[in-house]
Amino acid sequence: MNARNRPEKLTDLPPELLQRILSTYVKIAGVTAAWKTRTVCKAFSVCITYDILAKQPIHAFLKNFPNNGRKILKTNMASYLQYRVKKLNGAHDLLPRYIQRTLDRVEELTGKTTAAERDKNEEILCKLIARQCEDTFFFFTTSSASKSSKAKAVHLEDSGKEFVISASAAIGNIKALESLLTAKPGDLWKTSYAFGFPLVAAASAGQLEVVKAIIHTLDCYGSSRKNSSYEQERAIAEAITRSLDSRNAELVEILARAYSTYCPVIRAEPFQDWLVSAVNSKNPRIVLDILQLKHHGGVEIYAEALQAACTAGALDIVRLFFDHDLLNLDQDTTLLGSPLRIAVATGNISVVKELLQLGARADGPRHSMDYPWNAPIWFAARGGKWRIVQMLVNCGAETTPITSYLEWKRGLTYNVIKKVEASLQKTIEEPVKIARPTPENPWRLGRFGGADGTIPLASPNPDSYRSHRWVGL
Repeated sequence: MNARNRPEKLTDLPPELLQRILSTYVKIAGVTAAWKTRTVCKAFSVCITYDILAKQPIHAFLKNFPNNGRKILKTNMASYLQYRVKKLNGAHDLLPRYIQRTLDRVEELTGKTTAAERDKNEEILCKLIARQCEDTFFFFTTSSASKSSKAKAVHLEDSGKEFVISASAAIGNIKALESLLTAKPGDLWKTSYAFGFPLVAAASAGQLEVVKAIIHTLDCYGSSRKNSSYEQERAIAEAITRSLDSRNAELVEILARAYSTYCPVIRAEPFQDWLVSAVNSKNPRIVLDILQLKHHGGVEIYAEALQAACTAGALDIVRLFFDHDLLNLDQDTTLLGSPLRIAVATGNISVVKELLQLGARADGPRHSMDYPWNAPIWFAARGGKWRIVQMLVNCGAETTPITSYLEWKRGLTYNVIKKVEASLQKTIEEPVKIARPTPENPWRLGRFGGADGTIPLASPNPDSYRSHRWVGL
């Protein structure tokens, strides 16, 4: 078939015509069915997403069957609101008018902005209110404030200036903040029902200069760890969470330093959440900033964070826990065991090799052999991680836990048992190297360092450990 007779595809049509066709399809098929077809191609995704979020009336999302339209709206509240601020198209006007009224109040203080700046500010506030306000979805489905509960109506229609202060911080308008806070500087730590604390709003929007200015006010008014208010502590803590979510290293550094200076020692639970979030960012700078905070937690928090680093394969972050003496290579934590056991349990070969290079005992802590199921090689065999089993054996690990595991797991098939025994006899292709000791880091020498810097291969004798007292448990 030549090009002239070839049937034309929908994606070959002009964008305007394709949009009209897909708009008709959305009206016929409904929001839920049309949303599922976005995966056909990029053109379908763009056109259908726009038509659903920008043009469909609110009742199209609220049908009882199928009710997935509510989920679509809840997961795309910011985009939905951003479109409806421009044109309602069947949406309730409560939140769109609130966004417009807020920006109008800011412009009264600093003058009119350009259309591009106005669009950018609308986008920032729509994202902020969708994330910060717990009742955003409720207000989407409410035709007016008078029909909502009295408390929510008062919060949203409040004639005060807290929401203007938070909005100014979010869009980075320092001039408006100065005008609003000249008479009452303490209003900076009041929260807005829609946008939250000004500091949190600025951190959520990535407004670095505004965050610096707000933190600077704490120095100007002589705040300290002893006289800081609950609102200040809460605002800084929530701002740290937002900056960790966005993985903004500069914001994390500023806010972590502020928390250390002006807030009391942090509780274990939020510190653990922050540290794991910092590790998941895979940014050593962010991790170091969080590690500087004083907290009420113990070593188990560092073990949890090490587990997250091992899972992510972040070797540079794994080293931080040992370079800063937060964990010992042969330390046995209560819940997760030794660092090597944590690495083995995650199955990350590169991290296991790194810990062995740093000098970790292949058998784990010395007392772990009293209980074979605490040994790293036990977890490697139990998880079927034969490459790690070979690595540990070649680094001198005893194979007694393997025998105990085979005796304990009697349900294993003959082929699996043979596979384990064969794995014990193999050697890894590349010997694990241990870094040579230096005057700065003498502890880096492993317990099996050879003349060439490699670990000599072990020669396990299966008959030498069959009489171990734990066999058969």
